[in-house]
Amino acid sequence: MGSLVDLLNTIETLKACSVDLYLDQQSTDTTSPSGKLMLQIDWRVRGVRACDDPGAHSCRATRAKANGKKLGRPLNDPDAIELARAELCKGPVINRVARLVGLSNGTVAKLKTEIEGLGERNHWLDQQVTTLREQRDAALVGN
Repeated sequence: MGSLVDLLNTIETLKACSVDLYLDQQSTDTTSPSGKLMLQIDWRVRGVRACDDPGAHSCRATRAKANGKKLGRPLNDPDAIELARAELCKGPVINRVARLVGLSNGTVAKLKTEIEGLGERNHWLDQQVTTLREQRDAALVGN
């Protein structure tokens, strides 16, 4: 059996030829407006969506990238991370430092874990800081 996208393509082809569809198991008859509506609702609920590029992982993400949208969670400010590390070395609790520097409690907790040596360094956080510094330096050189 083919995928639902193949089914959609087949139904579109049938519609172009003025042929309606009757699905016995789902009791859906596309000759009536209510049957057409039920079929469309069923497809929407299942999240099936025909897209321009069937090989694309996500049509919406591909379109957003093409329109210049930046996807993903924003990076933390490297200066805020350094300030949080400095404050944590002084001894305040995680919540107070997070409020002070404007980072999440989870990020400050990861920093505290690194400082205390309870776990290995957070390479993801270090990579974020490095990337932001490189972007900042490149922007300064470009100006």
